[in-house]
Amino acid sequence: MTKALSIVGSSRRNGEREKDDFYPTPKYAVDELLKREDFNGNIWECACGDGAISEVFLKKGFDVRSSDLIDRNYGIVENFFEAEYVADNIVTNPPF
Repeated sequence: MTKALSIVGSSRRNGEREKDDFYPTPKYAVDELLKREDFNGNIWECACGDGAISEVFLKKGFDVRSSDLIDRNYGIVENFFEAEYVADNIVTNPPF
């Protein structure tokens, strides 16, 4: 039997939440998504954090917009709910 991989952690082992609910998505999770879904057009990663998801899509040749409420030195600082930008696809791992 194959061991299931945890895609995203929800808390530290001691039960405390990460600051600003920052849980970067592992590359293998995005790779698995791309095996199962086809994306046409641009991608908006609207909770981009450190760019973990965005970077996988960029390396695959997608046009990616990266934004987040918190400045983590990647993408632009922007509130998704107030933005006027329209994307063909939204792929993100939003905070809880």
